[in-house]
Amino acid sequence: MSLPTSLSTLELWDEALLTGIPTVDRQHRDIARLGAKMLKETGLPLTSERFGDYFAEFWQLVADHFETEEELMRTLGFPKVSARV
Repeated sequence: MSLPTSLSTLELWDEALLTGIPTVDRQHRDIARLGAKMLKETGLPLTSERFGDYFAEFWQLVADHFETEEELMRTLGFPKVSARV
C-alpha cells in the first residue's frame, strides 16, 4: 500500500514552526525529519529491523523532547498538573 502523492511528498518541517527556543526547535526539526524519512519507506514491514530502529529513534526523540519541555515549564513556573489516565 502506498501513500497518496500529497502525503508522500509532504514536508513535515516549516520554518514557521520555530519557537525561538533553540533546543526545542532542533528537537521539533529532528522529529519532523524522522517522520519525513519514515514516510518515504511506506512499504516497510512493522516487524523489520529497520522499522524497529525508526521506532526506537522516534521514542527517544519524543522522550527527550518532553523532558526538555517539562524542564522549561518548571523553569517558567508553570503549575504542576497531575496526569490523568
